[in-house]
Amino acid sequence: MEETITKLTQKYITPRIPDELVYEKINGRPVYYKGYNEVIKQQKQIEEIMGCSDMQAIIIDLILQLLYKNINLKKYKILSNEIGLHLNKKNNLAADISIFEKEKIIKRGIHGTYIEIPPQIIIEIDTKADLNDFDNVMDYYQVKTEKLFNFGVKKVFWILTKNKQIIEAIPNEPWLIKKWNYDINIIDNIILNLENSLKEDGVFEIIK
Repeated sequence: MEETITKLTQKYITPRIPDELVYEKINGRPVYYKGYNEVIKQQKQIEEIMGCSDMQAIIIDLILQLLYKNINLKKYKILSNEIGLHLNKKNNLAADISIFEKEKIIKRGIHGTYIEIPPQIIIEIDTKADLNDFDNVMDYYQVKTEKLFNFGVKKVFWILTKNKQIIEAIPNEPWLIKKWNYDINIIDNIILNLENSLKEDGVFEIIK
């Protein structure tokens, strides 16, 4: 009898979710990395769900190359690698690529913490978030984008690898959805044509 009770207790105990599996915090609630359940069940290692895919990595690399070749680095600071943004006590968000006004970064200083000042531009490539608490992926995109706008971000891009589309969002304007072969003005007339960039890099034809 005691053995049966022990087994039932173990079965229904909710395992503690490590802080390392929290991708973001929205409205005080944690948003976990996609695949966090597999980590809890010891079916995957944490590193397996935190890393980006080959396609995401290539797109980020191409965008960073474009920005560093053309942007005014005395005016702007480009930060990547899932930079953490501290909006307020209940909201911490992550960003693949962020473009900040450099003087604000210098004035703030470097403290080894999440950044509490808004970037001008944010570029996201898909998402690593588990979306079980959202109705669908667009619901997550809308919630996160509106949070970023309220924070002070001027423009948000969502690059979608499955549909080969780019969503361009600007506060108080209709969202634009464009295919990868359309020109996108990231900032200061720095134009991204993602399809052309992928072709020039020699990888467009091998994308699955």
